[in-house]
Amino acid sequence: MIAAHDRSATPPADVIAGSSPQPGETKSAVSGLVRLLPLLRPHRGLVLLAVISLAAAALISLALPMAVRRMIDHGFGQFDGGFINSYFLMLLALAIALAIASACRYYFVTTLGERVVSDLRVKTFRNVTRLPASFFDVAAGSLGSLSEVWGELAQAAASAERLFELLDEDAGESEQASRSALSQPAKGAIEIRDLHFAYPGAPDRQVLTGLSMIVRSGETVALVGASGSGKSTIFSLMLGFYKDYAGDILLDGCDARTISTTAVRGEIAVVPQDVTIFATSIAENISLGRSDASLDEIVAAATVARAHGFISELTDGYRTVVGERGLTLSGGQRQRLAIARAVLKNAPILLLDEATASLDSENEMLVQRGLDELMSNRTTIVIAHRLATVLKADRILVLDGGRVIEEGTHAALTRKGGAYSRLAELQFDLSGSAAMEHDAA
Repeated sequence: MIAAHDRSATPPADVIAGSSPQPGETKSAVSGLVRLLPLLRPHRGLVLLAVISLAAAALISLALPMAVRRMIDHGFGQFDGGFINSYFLMLLALAIALAIASACRYYFVTTLGERVVSDLRVKTFRNVTRLPASFFDVAAGSLGSLSEVWGELAQAAASAERLFELLDEDAGESEQASRSALSQPAKGAIEIRDLHFAYPGAPDRQVLTGLSMIVRSGETVALVGASGSGKSTIFSLMLGFYKDYAGDILLDGCDARTISTTAVRGEIAVVPQDVTIFATSIAENISLGRSDASLDEIVAAATVARAHGFISELTDGYRTVVGERGLTLSGGQRQRLAIARAVLKNAPILLLDEATASLDSENEMLVQRGLDELMSNRTTIVIAHRLATVLKADRILVLDGGRVIEEGTHAALTRKGGAYSRLAELQFDLSGSAAMEHDAA
């Protein structure tokens, strides 16, 4: 996965989401809920049905005791059996109506809450991806707390207030207006020169130690090496999560530090191992990187990603609302949605971070077909521990200790007898195969 930012600094107690507001914070907490009102506008129908159900349940609850009192006062007082029977039937009808109204109230209010939380998560996610890594802990804590304590007004208000503070946070893009722009259309050429980097939490431990590499436009390059060799850190630096590195990262000949983070990320699509899926429709999940995409474009992207088949089999198709984190989908289905996102974004640079590592053989085959089509005529960098997934790469770079120690094709590196050859022996049992060929001869 893309390297996580430094987590050694514990956030102050007053920014941990879910904390109950202090007595003097009531006004601030309520203002956090007021800011949720714009998120209700896209769901006017649900709001109307929820209000009607609430009003109906309240009115019936008030009518029931009045009906009972009238039956006792007039029915039993006059010993009128017909009157009692009619009122008894009316009470039964009111009880049934109350049950229906209460069920509708619960359904519509719960559904509305889920939709609002989902919309808020998507909105926050889009803003968080533009912020420095130091903000990520607060965002994650607020999101988790908000979904868990939705029914508790005070805590939800506190979480909402902190989330909107996060949404109001400026990523510094306004100060980057004078920065260089990438040539359009972007070619996707990448060059890294003498890159040195250490995470803020461990400044004495260099993760990258003079790494240099070139990826030509349209080329597929694989990064292999042991865990901790710096593969994922390269992705994090390319995406602009950290700027405090020594050396240069050039995109189409422009220094990435002189280009706005939004512009850089606009030219890069990422297919990670752990896909982020929101509790909203499949169409909205695919169009996360391009909210203006039409349904036809979404369907076309899903078709390329080999996802259209399983989506079409769902009852509501592309309007199907998936569970939290896509729990209603299999790992392979979630991965194909991530590929569809990348296809729809149509960025010139593609980063694949262990995209098939956690899949079974059948799903890996389907996902790999989608990836092969996505990688066509696109600059691609692949991180992989399983060498079988990078055999078709134009070049393979072997990383160790934060620098490139070997470079070449699979065949050339295998013959060389170095670090890659040892990895290949472990995974492909090349020595066993050679012995069998010798015996056969």
